[in-house]
Amino acid sequence: MRPAYGYIRVSSDEQADSGLGLEAQRQRIRAYCELKELQLTTLFEDPAVSGGKPLSSRPAGSRLLADARRHRAVVIVAKFDRLFRSVADAAQTIADFDRRGIELVSIAEGFDMTNPYGRAMAQMASVFAELERAMIPSAPRRR
Repeated sequence: MRPAYGYIRVSSDEQADSGLGLEAQRQRIRAYCELKELQLTTLFEDPAVSGGKPLSSRPAGSRLLADARRHRAVVIVAKFDRLFRSVADAAQTIADFDRRGIELVSIAEGFDMTNPYGRAMAQMASVFAELERAMIPSAPRRR
């Protein structure tokens, strides 16, 4: 079985306290790994952490990046915007994963990051994830 890392995140304390958002993401990732015969070795969790923060500056996100680079496991998220809410962060991380041979799977969108079309679609999704974040009234705006 190929090793896999899962990553889950919710933005607000309320979402984190309820556990519903995190638990739903956990279940989707576990089910995907079973279906694809991947060994989910670690599930990285960032409760109540904004997706506007670069992945590398989030507590679990930074550990995910370090471990994925070290072990070249498949990185799995339930939905692309759990990983990125910034076009720049998505583009930089996807390029880094490509260089290192790390496969990224986004279950909800079904992106195949092993080909140019899949990478382009993921980058388009990052544009809309950033837009959605900007539309949230309490989200800090970049200047």
